[in-house]
Amino acid sequence: MIELLLVIIIIVILSLIAIPFFLSQREKGWDANVKSDLHNAAIAQQTYFHDNDTFASQLSDLLDAGYRNSSKIMLSVESADSNGFCLEAYHEADPGSVWYVDNGAGTPNPLEGTCP
Repeated sequence: MIELLLVIIIIVILSLIAIPFFLSQREKGWDANVKSDLHNAAIAQQTYFHDNDTFASQLSDLLDAGYRNSSKIMLSVESADSNGFCLEAYHEADPGSVWYVDNGAGTPNPLEGTCP
């Protein structure tokens, strides 16, 4: 009986260690999905710019330029004109983790935070 109790205690301790690790992996997956969508949207912005000499100011313009959004990713065009653009996105399941991409250095690599 004592051995069985010890096994149960060990399983509980291991699960208390493992559960937070697995939950953080899910959040990393959501972030990866958001960054992938932002990267693709930035490429679509560049395509739109080459065709129209200005950046797309609406999401529908990006969709026409070839961008395909993932489900549960909320993407918005925060600013866009002939000089530049800034896009923000987050996952529906984790609205506190916002990412952005603009036409500055490092484009199209998304950064954590909101548009400057």
